[in-house]
Amino acid sequence: MGAPDQLLTSSVAHLQAAYAVDVISAIVVAQVAAPAMKAAGFGTMIVTGGGFADHPIPALATVSLGKAALRSAATMLSADLEPDGIRVATLTIAGQIVAGTAFDPEHIAERYWDVVQTDGPWQAEFRFTGE
Repeated sequence: MGAPDQLLTSSVAHLQAAYAVDVISAIVVAQVAAPAMKAAGFGTMIVTGGGFADHPIPALATVSLGKAALRSAATMLSADLEPDGIRVATLTIAGQIVAGTAFDPEHIAERYWDVVQTDGPWQAEFRFTGE
């Protein structure tokens, strides 16, 4: 039969709390950081996305929804802030973070650094696939 669908079994309070953590917190951070970046004339914001945005799982519905909504929020923030010289993107980590594997935190940190150092056209989403 499988695991119950969180969308059907989660309380409204649980869904609201998950959305606040997964999406609203990133928007609030952008609201706080953007004025200083605008004053400086540049800046980069990177939010961490996850593979559940690409491949939602009903048993992990709140996480899946949160990662999809976070990607949308980052895309909209990117469009809003790009004219001010501020780059915003999601780095989607498409795997489980585990030390000693392709998804070792140090490998992921290197990918973040690569994103920050991107020279060509900016994009709203980057990926880390363990390669």
